[in-house]
Amino acid sequence: SDELLFTGPLVLGVSGQIIDFTPFKYGAAIGARTVKELHIADLKADTVITIENKASYREYCSQMDENTLAIYLGGFPGPMKKMFLAKLYLWAQANMPDTSFLHWGDIDLGGVRIFMNLCTVVPSLKPHLMDAETLLQHRDRCQPLAKEYARQLEALLDDGQYQQFHDVIETMLRENIRLEQEGIVAPLV
Repeated sequence: SDELLFTGPLVLGVSGQIIDFTPFKYGAAIGARTVKELHIADLKADTVITIENKASYREYCSQMDENTLAIYLGGFPGPMKKMFLAKLYLWAQANMPDTSFLHWGDIDLGGVRIFMNLCTVVPSLKPHLMDAETLLQHRDRCQPLAKEYARQLEALLDDGQYQQFHDVIETMLRENIRLEQEGIVAPLV
């Protein structure tokens, strides 16, 4: 997408101006191309979370506290969203190294792949509500796995990179279920 949606205590510098987005408690959007020109001036968040789905992003934002920065991803992040995350991560590493970076996505093949893709710019990323327990708690909202889909999931069990997801992948395969994040109900925070 050509815009970047976020909510939280973020201050950006662009074109010699400093813009504080903290008061925009229902979120703000900037053109993705602006990312090249901006720098992080301040981040007053102890948690930064990327969220795959827009409805889930909106719901999460309605529940989160003022110390969280939430960013809407909308599927696989393009180069501008990754650049934005890289700038946030590098700023946090230098200024607030205890900042937690989380990603919340679907408990499915795409969700896991998006997470791994984000890890290329945010090495300390941790999954949020993407575990076997969450999957099983929402079993009534799950979809079944197609054969080819299950085969692709199985292949990830042989890939050490996906180690932290092996438990949830094994559960998905054993129970023959996957979960879109819209199926996860409150509380989300």
